[in-house]
Order: sequence, then C-alpha cells, then structure tokens
Amino acid sequence: GGTNAQYLGNTGYNNSGAWNFTGSNAHLILNYSNFPTIGTDDYTVEAWIKSNSSDTYQTIIGYRGFDPSFHIQPGKMFVYDGAELNSQTGLDVTNGNWHHVAYVRNSSASNNLQFYLDGARVGVVTHTDSLAAPTSLFVGYDGFGGEDFRGTIDELKWWNRSLTQQQIQAIFNNQTNIIVSQETTINQNWTVDVTPNDGIEDGSTVRSNQVITIDSTDTTVPEVTWITGENINYSLTTF
Repeated sequence: GGTNAQYLGNTGYNNSGAWNFTGSNAHLILNYSNFPTIGTDDYTVEAWIKSNSSDTYQTIIGYRGFDPSFHIQPGKMFVYDGAELNSQTGLDVTNGNWHHVAYVRNSSASNNLQFYLDGARVGVVTHTDSLAAPTSLFVGYDGFGGEDFRGTIDELKWWNRSLTQQQIQAIFNNQTNIIVSQETTINQNWTVDVTPNDGIEDGSTVRSNQVITIDSTDTTVPEVTWITGENINYSLTTF
C-alpha cells in the first residue's frame, strides 16, 4: 500500500518508472507476511536513489520502524539499529543525481557491515544484532515524523544473502548479462528459461542448455556455427 508516495512512469535511474516521495511523511507500506526472519544471518539492502535534500535521517527503508533502518544525509549513509552505524563521510550522495546505494551484512567477515556507493565500498563497521521477525516494513519512512525520504527511490531490493563487491558493481553497471564468478560454486548447474511474449500472451517456455561449473581449466576450443539468410553454414573456431 502507499501513503502520499507517487509512482512516476517516466523517471527512475533508467527511465522505467520509480516512486517519488515529496510530501510530508510520504511512504510505501509493504506486505511482510512472507518476509523471512533474518536473525543473525547474511543479508543485503540496495536501491537507486535521487535526492537533493539537506534533511538528515532520510529513510530509504525502515524494518520494524528503525530496527534496523537505512538512511542517507548530506555526506554519508548510515544504518540505525539502536545507534548509528556510519559509512565514510564526505560522500556526495544528496546532489540531485541518481546513485546506487547498498549495505551488506556478511556474518563471516570481521567488519561485517559494508557500505557501497555507486559500486565502490565506502565504509565497514561491525553489526551483530539479531533481526527479529518484521512487524512493519516501510519504504521512504521509519515511522517518525521528519525522517522521511525527500526524492525518488527505484529498484529497492532486500536480499537474504550477502552480495560480493563484484556483484554490487555488476548491478551498478547494469550488467544483467554477467554472472560474476563470486556468485558460483563448484558443481552448480545453471540453466535459463525464456518465455516469449508478443504483448498479448505468453509463448512456449524454452530452456537453455546447462552450464555446470567445474574445478578445472576447460581447454576445449569453442566452435560457433550460425546460418545466414541464404542458409549457408559457416563455422568459426576461436583460439
């Protein structure tokens, strides 16, 4: 549901639509009934944002209000969970341009909360608090007046795992055609299902060939074959 937030179809970091938060305490209320309990596990929060406001405590997302919540203000980003967990300072994050922001909790790292701005790591702190089951989930608001977001939020995601810096950089660069090596493990079987749509109805789903990750160097030289409009076969061998 929504409270005063406005969806704009001609904006967003890639002009495909985004939510604008300009009114007092404008926010979105998300359904959290199927949201997993995080506890002390890994997770990642990321979004594209645009703000030129000098307000402090601009909330991107509020989990259980501010338990935790993700904020920006001129010069920095921070997570609030009983106290401020801060990124580096001096960040140009409220200059009216689109920025990709993220924070990652990795329980296996010593400084286990990492901040990212436009694909670059901009601070690490320690955060070991357990996240209880959600009782509210707001976008652009943490439940307190004056701590709302002033600007536009796009592509907000909450992952139930910690993304690597390489994955964050791929998202920032919009490299949806790339699977970074840090996202794979040995003996995984990767396939892609494609369902065509002509604007009216779906066609038949087609599954790609499988790609299995292995723990060895593949020295096989790939051979690529294609067919021209004249139905002449060509083979290209790469070395």
